[in-house]
Amino acid sequence: MLLNLFEFYLLRKLKLRRNLNIYYFFIIFLLVLINNCSLKKVGTNIVADSLSGDSSVFTSDDDPELVKEAMPFALKTFESLLTSTPEHEGLLLSAAQGFISYAYLLQQEADLIDDEDYKKAKHLRKRASKLFLRGRDFAFRGLNLKNENFKDKLIKNTDETLSKTEKSDIHFLYWSGIGWAGAIAAAKDDTRLIVALPYAAALIKHILEVDESYGEGAVYEFLIAYEAGRPNGNLNLCREYYKKAMEYSKGKRVSVYLSLAENVSVQEQNTEEFKNLIDSALAINVDDQMNIRLVNTISQKRAKWLKENITKLFL
Repeated sequence: MLLNLFEFYLLRKLKLRRNLNIYYFFIIFLLVLINNCSLKKVGTNIVADSLSGDSSVFTSDDDPELVKEAMPFALKTFESLLTSTPEHEGLLLSAAQGFISYAYLLQQEADLIDDEDYKKAKHLRKRASKLFLRGRDFAFRGLNLKNENFKDKLIKNTDETLSKTEKSDIHFLYWSGIGWAGAIAAAKDDTRLIVALPYAAALIKHILEVDESYGEGAVYEFLIAYEAGRPNGNLNLCREYYKKAMEYSKGKRVSVYLSLAENVSVQEQNTEEFKNLIDSALAINVDDQMNIRLVNTISQKRAKWLKENITKLFL
């Protein structure tokens, strides 16, 4: 589905799981101690810089549940720091990525329990949709730093607005588009959101003009789902996107295989291709790619679920 949604930019100094509570306690304690206004701003910026740094402590983890449990406190910390430093670019990006990633985890959980507990799954999707939008809005705030009222301008004149963006905006463009599309996917019956899908797609597509290799094929993976899901979508074009995504990911990201399997193989009722793609996804050793270990672990969990439910997807 949506790739690279788990490129978490949440912590920098945290090295061991057992240090989590101690680390956050230190941050809060530091902010309480700094009660002078000017010093408080300096102190907040130092903490913000630290929290918006290296993401490897999360992306290399192999325990999605641990990550999901740790995220809410981190996300509220981001929001708290942004009240004091509302234009901190790194923190805005971290908040966008964090909320969108957490929303995706909730959406995945909803899919897995849909048959057993539809009511809870519906609640999770509704919550996920709101969190996707929350993350999207942080990304828009990042874009507003150089172009005020970016979202309104995008809706009014999409091409002109996107043409004024710079290469340095690429991360905010990606996460604003992914957040918007994620909210729509989680709330498919919300017509107010559905009509905005072309704007979400435009944000992502524009990245191809800047750097088509972005996120090791992240844009192309998104386009597989987008093209397959829209009315009269071109499935042959989806296969071209798949080739590009495989090229840039070097076949090492599980979610690329799943994107073609779920969006194209199922639609064409191509059972053999579906099985081959799922088997290829499960054959990947998640420990070989530590920088995407978490997202591959989560994607393999979904791959196993898809394999178990194959009779529900094919006639």
